[in-house]
Amino acid sequence: MRVKQPIIAKLNERFGDTYGTDVVAGAMSNIVVNLAHHQGLAEQAVANTPQQFAESPTLGKVFMDVLMDVREQTPLLVDDIFHDPALLAELSKALPAMLYEHFSGAK
Repeated sequence: MRVKQPIIAKLNERFGDTYGTDVVAGAMSNIVVNLAHHQGLAEQAVANTPQQFAESPTLGKVFMDVLMDVREQTPLLVDDIFHDPALLAELSKALPAMLYEHFSGAK
């Protein structure tokens, strides 16, 4: 599963000069790959509508767990994402749609 370009562009716009575009893209890819391999999320996507999936408490918890795992590799970048509520909210909206599309295509 690939990260959609608007998300990468937004993150690079905000953090690319600080961390480098490859670091930003790598961190996002790591987050998305970890989410895409989560069996519980896959099952929820199959059983729910896109909106129900996006509102799943499990998705929010898994997303935060994955962010914390990625934080071990890129702590400053992840901390900066956490400290930008608008950007974190944007990611929290875009990632569920991408994941739902991925899981739905995998049926």
